[in-house]
Amino acid sequence: MLKLGPRRMKLKRSKTPVKLGRYHIFIISLVIFLVMNVLGVIILSESIKPALMELAQTEAEQAVIYAVNYGLSDRTLKEMRHDVDFSKENIITNEDRFIHKSFDKDGEPQIITFNGLEIQQFITRRTEKIQHFLRLIENGKISISHDEDSIIKFNKKPVGISTQVPIGSVTKINLLNNLGPNIPIHFEVMNNVETKLKQKIDRVGINSSHIQLSVQVRVRVRVVMPFMTKATWIDHPFPVVEETVRGKIPKNYQDK
Repeated sequence: MLKLGPRRMKLKRSKTPVKLGRYHIFIISLVIFLVMNVLGVIILSESIKPALMELAQTEAEQAVIYAVNYGLSDRTLKEMRHDVDFSKENIITNEDRFIHKSFDKDGEPQIITFNGLEIQQFITRRTEKIQHFLRLIENGKISISHDEDSIIKFNKKPVGISTQVPIGSVTKINLLNNLGPNIPIHFEVMNNVETKLKQKIDRVGINSSHIQLSVQVRVRVRVVMPFMTKATWIDHPFPVVEETVRGKIPKNYQDK
C-alpha cells in the first residue's frame, strides 16, 4: 500500500491593510509640513541673501555719507535732521583759510600754498565729529530716516539701522518692490575713521592755476543681519576747496 504523508495546511494571509489612527496621520502630516517649510525657508533665504546684503551695504554707505557731511559742517544734529541739501557750499564755509596767497603790487596772485596747520587742525576736529556720528548710529541712538522731509531721526530706544526687504528683488515682479518685512540691519565700526587729505595745484593755460583740496574718508564696518555678516570698507571723498586762480598774462604772450 502507498502511504501518504501528513498534509501541510496552507494558512491564508490576511490582506486587510493596517489602519492608521487619526493621531498618527496628524503626526505624519505635521512632520511633512515642517520639513517642507524648513526647506522652503532655506531656499528662499539663500536666494534673497545677495539682495539683502546689497541693501544693507547701501544703508551703511548712506550712514557714512551723512556722517562725513555732518562732521565737515558746523551744524548740530538737530539742525541736520531736516537738512537734505548736502552741496559743498552749504557744508564747508570760509575755505579761504586753507590757502595762502601772496600778491604783487598790482594785486595779482604770485604764490599759492596750502595752510598746513589750519588744515591739520580742521581734519583732527572733523574726524572726531564724524566718528561721533557713526557711534551714535552704531549704538542705535539715531538712525537713517527714509522720509521725504528728514534724513535722521532720534530714537528713545536704541534700534540700529533698519530697512525693508523688497520681495521684488527675489520675484522680479515690480509690483511687489515695496512689499516686505522689516529686517534689522546693524553695523559696527571696526576701526577708527581714517581721513586722508589730497592737495593738488595744476597749472591751467598760460596764467591760471587750479587748486584742489579734498578729504578722503575711509571707514571699515561690519554689516550684521540675521544669519549674515560681512566686513567691508566704505570710502567717501569730499571736496573742500576747488578754485581756479587767474594771474597776469605774461608779457611775451601779450606782444604776440
